[in-house]
Amino acid sequence: MEDGITGMRVTIEGTVNAPPERVWDLIADVTHIPDWSPECVRAQWLDSGDSGGGPRVGARFIGYNRMNKLEWQVLGEIVECDRPRSFGWLMLDDTEDPDRPSSRWRYELEPLDAGRTMVRESFEHGPGESRLRMLLRERPEWDVPAVVEFRRQRLLENMTATLAAMARTAEATA
Repeated sequence: MEDGITGMRVTIEGTVNAPPERVWDLIADVTHIPDWSPECVRAQWLDSGDSGGGPRVGARFIGYNRMNKLEWQVLGEIVECDRPRSFGWLMLDDTEDPDRPSSRWRYELEPLDAGRTMVRESFEHGPGESRLRMLLRERPEWDVPAVVEFRRQRLLENMTATLAAMARTAEATA
């Protein structure tokens, strides 16, 4: 993390009492994420995703986020779509350069016995522009390592809450 931000990672794991296909279908419809996430308040497909063909590599969506009084939106692009094993997307900055995303999100699903699924969710902050970078530029007096660690902890909490809520949905409908 040469700049204190790029490469910051958070990974969580959990077991869901539902088969991988069911879990994948929930995760891959990004419009459901606001149902479970403390931070993402809305997600809207820009193409594919909800047109009957399902999510696909290259499909894009807008995510609307809120943390305390901060609100922002970001463009997402699906980069991995392997039902029922993995699903991932990049969050892009205004340049829309996939080689310099603001972040990468990925879910890996592993079948377990009795129709259960081990879910691994990971986040990695990229080199692209992000709300965190903008805030740190606006507040040069802030302690960068402390702010990055605060954000990492907040992501960990939010990802854990999101996975738990998604698991409840998957288990209720499995």
